[in-house]
Amino acid sequence: MPSPPLKKVEPNLRKSVAKIPPLKKVEPKTKHKNKINIKNTKQKTKIHLFQRWKTKALLV
Repeated sequence: MPSPPLKKVEPNLRKSVAKIPPLKKVEPKTKHKNKINIKNTKQKTKIHLFQRWKTKALLV
């Protein structure tokens, strides 16, 4: 039963992912030391979005 509602939620996830790109504008300004931090923050945002998407899926 849980699989059909998940498919309906996926487009919303893509929209929220599309809002992230501002991070890329910041990247060129940062120095080499900060690159690792950016990777970590991106990973965190991905996880955060996935958790939000999970909760949405549960609500649907």
